[in-house]
Amino acid sequence: NILNNRLIDGIIVVSNVIDDPLIAGLIARKMPLLQIGRNNCPDISSVDADNIHGATMAVRHLVNIGRKKLATVTGDINRFSGQDRLTGFKRGLQEKNLPILEDRIAYGDFTENGGYLQTKALLKQTTFDGLFVASDMMCFGAIRAIQDAGLRVPEDVAVVGFDDIPAAARHQPALTTVRQPIHQLGSIAAQTLIDQLECNDTDTPRRIILPTELILRETTRNSH
Repeated sequence: NILNNRLIDGIIVVSNVIDDPLIAGLIARKMPLLQIGRNNCPDISSVDADNIHGATMAVRHLVNIGRKKLATVTGDINRFSGQDRLTGFKRGLQEKNLPILEDRIAYGDFTENGGYLQTKALLKQTTFDGLFVASDMMCFGAIRAIQDAGLRVPEDVAVVGFDDIPAAARHQPALTTVRQPIHQLGSIAAQTLIDQLECNDTDTPRRIILPTELILRETTRNSH
């Protein structure tokens, strides 16, 4: 309705879904557009966190504290963030000369219950002493599954999440996680689109990738 009334100058879309039909519809309307999250459309500006490097940092840290059998619970692979964090996990293993084993990759959905179920499945089919989980919400479920199996975090399995949501620091044990700059993503997205509108330059796409940061807490405290 807002689009039909022409009450807006531009739109920021928070979407990470691959081939999101909403994006295609907005492009067809020639609406000035910026996306928070990576996209595969060369004509759209985007602002995203460095998901690949963040996941690679998580793997480096797990290996540096002595963990060699690493598994992962991915995010939703239909989302660019899910794909990129899996790419970063694999890149980290390659960097450390560790094998990429398919039975140590479980495909999650960014929900706490998904993290629980996928970690439970991993524990049944393989052994691992380090786990990278592609979101903090899934991480809460993953830790519960590890504990339900009679294992301890971090003594038996060190765990790293992703996002650094506020609950990560309060969780018992507190999560080691990859922080993405949520507030910066929003403010830079808004400022970038405003700049483009003011300069009448919405046809030149801008690609901005913001750095991520590893936040060390209790789930990787080295107790080996």
